[in-house]
Amino acid sequence: AAGGWANALSPYIINPEGHADSVYYYDDDLVVIYDKYPKAKFHLLVMPRKHVNGFEALTVADLPMLETMRARAQLIATEYVTSLTLAPTAVTTTHLAHVAQSVRRITTKHKLDVRIGFHAVPSMRQLHLHVISQDFQSDALKNKKHWNSFTSEFFIEIDTFIRRLENEGTIQVRSRPTNDACSLSLSLSLSLSLSHSRMME
Repeated sequence: AAGGWANALSPYIINPEGHADSVYYYDDDLVVIYDKYPKAKFHLLVMPRKHVNGFEALTVADLPMLETMRARAQLIATEYVTSLTLAPTAVTTTHLAHVAQSVRRITTKHKLDVRIGFHAVPSMRQLHLHVISQDFQSDALKNKKHWNSFTSEFFIEIDTFIRRLENEGTIQVRSRPTNDACSLSLSLSLSLSLSHSRMME
């Protein structure tokens, strides 16, 4: 694609109709696609239709856009968690407004099943919000960097992200922790995952 990997998401927001196999949902404000290299059984990306070139471009004026992204992501997560069969195209913006609070409660209750958030240092320019199940069963999950990007401080929950923008007026991109920090985070995440698995046996 023109512009390389960093711009790989642009075609989906410009012309979602032309990528029907990859698009889960779209409207005038948002497009939701299946992650091309999913790191779990259920892994979607929620993006605004307008170009947003990374976190540095965000201001408080973008809070309504982020709230819309969060509401859609929460609805998608709830549909997945509760195994609903409602087609996403049947849900209107008005419906989103009415269910936002109940959706937040449900996804909070099932937070171990689906997480919604951003990578602290995204690999692609267009703003994209991850909706990902926590099974991490995927052939595309190949190394500790992939694991850490969803199980450590690299993954910023959407509520935390919005609060930060509200309070600070901007989002500063943090540099990645050192390799030692990555290894420690990986070890802790693996330990917690193994402990959880044993509890479920």
